[in-house]
Amino acid sequence: MTEVNASPVRINFRRLKVSVCAAAGMIVIAAICWRLSQSTPVQLLERGLAESEHDPVVAAQLFHRAVDAAGGDYPDAQIALCRLLLRRNARQEAAGLFSTTNYSKCRTDLLLGFGRDALRMKQRTEGLSALEAVARHNGPERLVALELLMSDYQEWGQRPKQLQTAESLMELQPQNPQRWADLIELQTSLARESECVVTIQRALTQDFPVEFRSHLQNTLVQQLVNQGDAREARRELENLRKLENDSLRVRGSEVYVCRLEGDLEKALQIVTTIVDDAPDLPFPRFTRGFVLLDLRQFKEATDDLERVIATQPFNAPAHFKLSEAYRGLGNGDLAAKHQRLASEIAGKQIRMTSLLKQRDEDPYDPLIYRELEQLHRELGDLEAAKLWHRWAVRVSPQHSLIPSSQIPGG
Repeated sequence: MTEVNASPVRINFRRLKVSVCAAAGMIVIAAICWRLSQSTPVQLLERGLAESEHDPVVAAQLFHRAVDAAGGDYPDAQIALCRLLLRRNARQEAAGLFSTTNYSKCRTDLLLGFGRDALRMKQRTEGLSALEAVARHNGPERLVALELLMSDYQEWGQRPKQLQTAESLMELQPQNPQRWADLIELQTSLARESECVVTIQRALTQDFPVEFRSHLQNTLVQQLVNQGDAREARRELENLRKLENDSLRVRGSEVYVCRLEGDLEKALQIVTTIVDDAPDLPFPRFTRGFVLLDLRQFKEATDDLERVIATQPFNAPAHFKLSEAYRGLGNGDLAAKHQRLASEIAGKQIRMTSLLKQRDEDPYDPLIYRELEQLHRELGDLEAAKLWHRWAVRVSPQHSLIPSSQIPGG
């Protein structure tokens, strides 16, 4: 018998391990591909959202597949992809995709996330559109969207939109005194006196702390005085007195009510007690100055009004009242001087009001901010001038503007 030499089979375990791993990898890839091909658009979206923070590339692929699986129109996946593109700093691509997305049909949580990120990354047009769409829904994201909009409108000085948003916030949180305060302040600044009175009256039906009720009551008296309603102003003044007795605020409001009622002697008596209690405050002296002027006590009026102007040289009403007092004394030169100063200051203030209204409509015009800067500098408000200078730079960084260091007082 022939003897056969049996040599042991040598197995290359390293090569075998690589082969097994490759085969396993192929199986995993095949499984993933199969799973993706079998997933619904919603499932693809949810997996993409889960991957967004860890693997943006995979998340983007999942969002694209979700859109494809939905037949090319899936707003939720598209807005999620918009947000992902923003986070990757692909701003133009994100804006382009957003413009073709029917975001009114998006989930509000996804739309809110995109809107917040868009504002943070200076994509204001897209951010506002997204947040305004969220604010039109009644879901839990509405409050956050309204607060973000309120902050943006306030920053950019768009008061009509700010007013509309403040009204929505107040209706959403009527138990929050700050919502009422914001709305009343905006109505006052926009000269919506009648609306303001109604808002205050509604606020006073709420169970607010006494301090805030006092503030509301005092504001109501002021608004009624501005409207010339002496009877209602007196009635509301007595309600204020019940809350504060004869506080400085009550006495100050009563001066105006008495003047509106034609009781100038009583108005003078009350305002004099305020001046005695707070001799360094310019406003009580200004008030007493024009009450004295009403009483044709011209010399005493000039004394108070000159002291006001010494501390507030750009107070247009004080200059105007002082010109009337000097005219009553027969001093035509000083009367003309203060009339001219009053007109110049008032003209600048009217122009600033007009510019602010223009800013409501076009907050990106650098010429508005440059002129506001110049006007405030001319009126001695250097802090405001620096603020408007910064805005001018912000909206037109390509322009060579005056450095802040060259602004007087900067």
